[in-house]
Amino acid sequence: MNLKQTSVIILSVIILTSTVLAAEKPYPPEGALLTKQLELAKQLHASELKSAQTALQRMQVANQLSQDAIDSEDPVSKYALFLTAQSLYLEGDDYIGALHIIDSIQNHFQIDALKQKYDILDQAISSRLKNRQYRQIFEQIRPLIEESLLKNDYETARKLGVLAKNTATKTRVRSLELTAREYNLEINSLQSQYEQYLQQQKALKTAPDDKQLNQETGRYLCYVNNNWKEGLKRLALGDNNLSQIARLELQENPDAATVGEAWWDASEKLSSFPAKNVRHHAAIWYQKALPQLEGLVKTDIEQKTAALEPQQDIKVKLVDPVKYARIIAQDKHIGKAGDREEDIVYTLDFAYPIAVNDLRVRFKGQPAKLNQTSNGDIFISIDGGEWLNVSGWSTETSIYSQKFKGWLELSFQTADNKFARQLRVLFQYRSGKEAFVIYHVGCVE
Repeated sequence: MNLKQTSVIILSVIILTSTVLAAEKPYPPEGALLTKQLELAKQLHASELKSAQTALQRMQVANQLSQDAIDSEDPVSKYALFLTAQSLYLEGDDYIGALHIIDSIQNHFQIDALKQKYDILDQAISSRLKNRQYRQIFEQIRPLIEESLLKNDYETARKLGVLAKNTATKTRVRSLELTAREYNLEINSLQSQYEQYLQQQKALKTAPDDKQLNQETGRYLCYVNNNWKEGLKRLALGDNNLSQIARLELQENPDAATVGEAWWDASEKLSSFPAKNVRHHAAIWYQKALPQLEGLVKTDIEQKTAALEPQQDIKVKLVDPVKYARIIAQDKHIGKAGDREEDIVYTLDFAYPIAVNDLRVRFKGQPAKLNQTSNGDIFISIDGGEWLNVSGWSTETSIYSQKFKGWLELSFQTADNKFARQLRVLFQYRSGKEAFVIYHVGCVE
């Protein structure tokens, strides 16, 4: 090897090493330098921080601070801006927003995001919040439990289980208390399986070809850790039904539909977290098979896999108004029917995030007379997003509202765990401008 070749190799190693080091995320800064940057961030953004009074305004300012953090090349300034954004959310009891900031920080720094999220939620349930907020917090716990299970972090999983129990108690909702109990039973069960897995791992060192040990450890890796690459290899060394499915999948070109169906059938014998992992693995094979399928078989698979995907649709229906305790936000239109602006938008700003499923939007208008028409549509926009046509409007509906002195209510339902910090409501009339005029819209609880 000549000097030139040696130099090229050394240079290549240096470049490769530098790339690896550059890709490694730094630990968050601490100490006086960080304190100074936090003070500077507050001074530079004092006016924006002061003016952020509603949940949507806080989110907008926090988003800008986060973007400034991402754009910053100075790690201390970057971290200080992220923390300033998080503090803004916490000041408004917006724990959902604070959790999102942790995700952003994790993209740039080495942190224990799971622990930080636990600390945020633990702080939340120690505060005096609305019942609805406790229910929203409860919804955030399950994904964190699953993340800790994937990592075999049962210490954190147990803490989260206790947090779920305490949060459910504060909601005073019996179904959530039962769900929290199921969480804790599941954590205890999976921890027992993990302890057995560790013992089996030790035994494999002296008996690496043992069929029972391989299929049991493989099962845990697939079902709980979602580590199918390693888990399938071990399952394939066993002699039970799961081993046969594993060997089928590990073939060079297996029939995708057959593999998917086999794992889906296996998931039917499971529950909760393991069942979810196996179904998602089955769905991967189903998706590979779909282009070659048709008819009822294809429809059946599409329905199965669709049930695993987050549902973005928001269903809204008109319902009879019922009693409420308080008004969360409201907007009114002042004026008579004849001077109402076309397509007027009502804006409801919330002090903290509201789960879409908890939204109860009441509105009042001048009921239509029997000889007048009032046809149109109702649209909503969440946090300044696109307009969604959620409900139709008819003369019959207008007349029916007279039963409640012009009041009616919109009920929301979505499978997605979505929150709203602002809701805009638009009543778009196709006829009868003077027949039914909405002049008061509010969100109640």
